[in-house]
Amino acid sequence: MSEHGKKPLRLIEIQESVLPEDEWIIGISILDYFNGVGYSMPSSMRLDRNLLQDTGLLTGGILTSDLTASSNIDDQLKTESVENEEEDSLLSGIYKHETDPVKASSRIENKGLHIDFPQSSMIIESLLNSNETANLYAFLPGIFYCSGQQTSVDAVLIEVTQTQRFGMTLSSFRPEDVRALDVSEGFVFNEDGGKRSVKVTLDTLGSFHFEDFLKDSGLSTEIMSYSKEVELAKRLAGLISFAELMRAYASSSFLRSRLVKLLDDIDFFGLAPRRRIYVRNEKHPYGRVVEVNYRGFDSVLNLGVESGISCADEIDLEHQLNNLVFTKLMGTGIETDVEVAIMEMFQLIEAGFKGKVSHREVLNTLSRED
Repeated sequence: MSEHGKKPLRLIEIQESVLPEDEWIIGISILDYFNGVGYSMPSSMRLDRNLLQDTGLLTGGILTSDLTASSNIDDQLKTESVENEEEDSLLSGIYKHETDPVKASSRIENKGLHIDFPQSSMIIESLLNSNETANLYAFLPGIFYCSGQQTSVDAVLIEVTQTQRFGMTLSSFRPEDVRALDVSEGFVFNEDGGKRSVKVTLDTLGSFHFEDFLKDSGLSTEIMSYSKEVELAKRLAGLISFAELMRAYASSSFLRSRLVKLLDDIDFFGLAPRRRIYVRNEKHPYGRVVEVNYRGFDSVLNLGVESGISCADEIDLEHQLNNLVFTKLMGTGIETDVEVAIMEMFQLIEAGFKGKVSHREVLNTLSRED
């Protein structure tokens, strides 16, 4: 399907157990890109608090303490006189600051140029604190529809936190919380109650009705009405195999209501980047869609040299996300970042769909057997 090793496009759903109540996320991605979910570590770049004490924020190059000292302690500093032309006022022996119209300070002083060094900055302090307590991020690039914000995004980024309960370490997000759906085949019930395999298309999508299945399964109305979901799942598992349950889900009306939202969005917006990402972290525990810009992508148009993600409303988040690195397992297995992974994923998705975005063509591509 794709020029890059024919990696299949998959329909991806994030389990509701790790999402806020009544929210669901469904989308299209290539799990072979990260061999599942991409888990990142912050890069080694850090803001050094020592740089903020005496020299302010304007610094660069190699720190003085990192320079190699000369092996000859007797070396003397040699100076030579510079012959300046009389008409060059900048290189003359006496520079008159009061005649310089350029001032690099917010305060005008009679003694000349002065640069203000801020003693404290809430933004910088926030960045420093966030670096010291940075957690892993689970990363899925692709086209995802978020029900809570009723919009599509270019990626899902969920911060992974860990808690200790009853002597066990529990993570807020795990690889199994991402479900890859095989929509190549489903099954429905015949009029006589028998099962019949069907290819999942726009016509057959939603043809499996859960209520009919419960009625034919022999479960009493009392059990269906009052039994807990876990108990009901156990009883269903004893009546039907997991593989058949997944095929039933692929052709269910439950999935149809979600999948159609995604298909509508792709049909309307196409396969171009949405410039939005879904982020859930300690600052946004219930998840938020953040507007972003891709500097590297935009630099192709304006001949710039910048790269990385910019978030106009989330400066601290911008710094945090640009410091995340991932191991890309598709191809040569090199390190990548959020922006590059999103741009490459969109190229793979566009190649997989061959630019076709209609409901029927997208579903046919997703339901094609590998």
